[in-house]
Amino acid sequence: MGFMDLFKKKEKQQAESLTLPPPPAPEAPMPSSEVRIVSELPEMSEMQAPQMPQEPMHEEMLMREEAPAPEPMTMPTTPEREPLFVSVQDYQEVLGSIGYVRNKLGEADELVKKLNSLKVSEEKEFEAWRAQLEDLQRKLAYVEDVIFSAG
Repeated sequence: MGFMDLFKKKEKQQAESLTLPPPPAPEAPMPSSEVRIVSELPEMSEMQAPQMPQEPMHEEMLMREEAPAPEPMTMPTTPEREPLFVSVQDYQEVLGSIGYVRNKLGEADELVKKLNSLKVSEEKEFEAWRAQLEDLQRKLAYVEDVIFSAG
């Protein structure tokens, strides 16, 4: 008896213990007057298409000239790509240029970081100066109140 046999026995026991409910009662049949069975479809020649009411054409429509049909757009053809041969010297020069640009971008990134840190420290300094000015204004107002109220 394998490991999987344990599960099979449980499944069989569960399946045997389940009982099905009775089937639902059949619905009442529809009256024969409502049911229509079509055995054959009419031929196309027997069928008539509905007629659209025709509107009288206005004089403007009659006078108007038809615009010329637009010319179909053509997609530009691209020449087939041929293999591109580059000399080793040109390839090495391109790689050197890419390295140079990469280094300059790294330097620019470092400069931006330094500028951001300077901006943050500058804002902190301005905030400290503003706080000191507010403190001096409060003290000056207190001194004025003391001097003018005593007099």
